[in-house]
Amino acid sequence: MADNQLQEKTSEIDSSTDGTIIEKLQEQNLEIKDIRWSYDDINILSSGIDRLIDLRSHLSDLKVYKDNVKQLEAEDLDLERIIIAKERTIDAEIDTVIKKRKAEVSATFDSQLDNTKAEIKKVKSKREKKKNKKVSERIEDETGDLRRENKQLQEDIKRTMKNDGVPKIFNTRLFHALYYPKGLADLGIDLICVLVLFLLLPNVIYRFVVKTDKPIIMALIYFVVILIFGAAYLALNSKLKNQYHETFKKVKEIRVEILKNNKEISKIKKAVIKDKDESNYGLEKYNKEIKELEETMDLITNRKKESIIEFESTSKTIIANEIREKNKPELLNLQQKHEEVHELNKEYSNKVKELEMQLASTYEAYLGKEFMNLEKLEKLIKIMESKEGMVISEAMKLYKDQILNS
Repeated sequence: MADNQLQEKTSEIDSSTDGTIIEKLQEQNLEIKDIRWSYDDINILSSGIDRLIDLRSHLSDLKVYKDNVKQLEAEDLDLERIIIAKERTIDAEIDTVIKKRKAEVSATFDSQLDNTKAEIKKVKSKREKKKNKKVSERIEDETGDLRRENKQLQEDIKRTMKNDGVPKIFNTRLFHALYYPKGLADLGIDLICVLVLFLLLPNVIYRFVVKTDKPIIMALIYFVVILIFGAAYLALNSKLKNQYHETFKKVKEIRVEILKNNKEISKIKKAVIKDKDESNYGLEKYNKEIKELEETMDLITNRKKESIIEFESTSKTIIANEIREKNKPELLNLQQKHEEVHELNKEYSNKVKELEMQLASTYEAYLGKEFMNLEKLEKLIKIMESKEGMVISEAMKLYKDQILNS
């Protein structure tokens, strides 16, 4: 039952049980206690109309009492449901408040943890930048001789080609890779050139220049491209080797030395990067700050655990008690009313049983079940009112004769 429905029903119960129904029923209870029979030695069938009027009064009272019992039973059930709903509402409120307070406690520490993590991340980023800078400086320092040697070798290549009259256009990485390859890098360049010239270029011409779907045209384009670039490559290769073969042979030997130096540079670079010794990088300040922040995180984590344990063992109980104490007056009021109604219902149920037994032994034994009915009893009274001095047995006979003749 929702809170507003619970409040409405509680107000309804308050108004119906507070000084109205209970007092009325208590007054009727006094009337029940006053009902007595002193006709045990008299034959009712030979009595006059007064006995039927008396019975009518008792049956009317019995009907009222039964109606009151039904109402009390309904009130009893409603109050029981309201109490259960109220207890569930209290439990739900306790559960909600406890979860909220626990979440708030956790959120406070989580916020501090997040802030500390962000600080650690910032310091680590600064440390990484400083380390990378120092590593780069170390690599520059340890490979300086090799890089200077490579620079001198490059100058030797330029001077050799210039002295032998080789045009500058032939002193490029692409040219050396195509005509005097050395190493995997040059072979990679050669492969890319083959793919571009003999695969990509014919497809571009076929799709965007010629714009046809005839396979024979595609084959022709491939043939022409291969013929042109292949012939150009062979012609240039023949001319260069005939004219500058010794020069390019010297250049190739120099490039071999450069490649050796590059491999050594790469080896040194990897060794420096993998080196775990950071003592020469000046990172002590950052290491100290990171350690302090990590210790702070451990402290916050431990205090969070302690706070949660304390909440579960102490605060949780206090919160539950506060909420129960706040709702205690209303719940006690409902329980008291339920007890009053329940006890009054039991009392009236017993009185109804007592009255039914008294009526059964005093009247029903003589009149039968048929005339323990207000409607038929009223007809019997009217028959006796129509003739003065008539007794009950005569009226019953006349009633039955009327029923047979009707």
